[in-house]
Amino acid sequence: MRLLALVLLLANVLAWAWWQGLLGVPARGGGEPQRTAAQVAPERLRLLSAAELEATRERSRRQGDPLAAIDFSAGIACLELGDFAEPAAGDVRTRAATLGFGDRLVLREMQSPGWTLVVLPPARTRADGERQLAAARKQGVRGAWLIDDAGALRWAVALGAFRTGEAARLHLAVVEKLGLKEARVVPAPATVPALRLRIEAADPEVGAQLAALGRDFPGSRLAACGN
Repeated sequence: MRLLALVLLLANVLAWAWWQGLLGVPARGGGEPQRTAAQVAPERLRLLSAAELEATRERSRRQGDPLAAIDFSAGIACLELGDFAEPAAGDVRTRAATLGFGDRLVLREMQSPGWTLVVLPPARTRADGERQLAAARKQGVRGAWLIDDAGALRWAVALGAFRTGEAARLHLAVVEKLGLKEARVVPAPATVPALRLRIEAADPEVGAQLAALGRDFPGSRLAACGN
C-alpha cells in the first residue's frame, strides 16, 4: 500500500509539472499573455462597420449570381451573354435554339480580343483528342472542346477561354483539382471571331436561363447590354 501511495503521489507531481509547462511542453495554450504573443500581425485586424459588412456581402452575392447586378426594376432588361469563340460558339448556337427564344434572340458575330486558353496538351490524332475530350467531360469540365485548327494546338482539348490570364489561372487550379494535372495556360491570337447572344427585353426568368447556359461555358459573362 505504501508503494502504491508513493506511485500515485509521484504521478500527481509529474502531472502538475506538465500542466504548468515545467517539463518543456505546456499542456495548454497558456493564459492571455501567451495568446497575445502568439497572434500573427494583429495590427492588420480591423472590425468592419455595418455598411462595410453589407457591401462585402453584396459583392459576394453578385459574384455568385450575375443577375444580382442587373436592374430588373422595369420588369425587363437588355441582356448579353458572351463571348464565345469557335467551336464553342457552334455549341452555343445549338443550345440557344432549344431555349425557345425565337426572334427575340440575336446572335452577334464579332471580333473579340484574344483570350487566354486552358488546354490539355495536343494529342497525336483526332481520335486520341476525342478520347481526351470525353475523359475531361467525364471528370466534370463543362464547355470543353477539341481544337481542330491547323497549328501548334491541333488536337488539344480546350478546357476554357478567358479574357484575362488571371481568370485562366484560376480555372487552371479548378481543373487540376478535378485530376487534369497536365492542363496548362496558353495565349490566344490577338483577336478571334466570337459570338455574343443578345436579348433586348429579357425578364428575370429568361435571364436565369441565360445564366444557366453561361455556366456551361467557363469564361462567358452575362451582363446588361453595353456593360
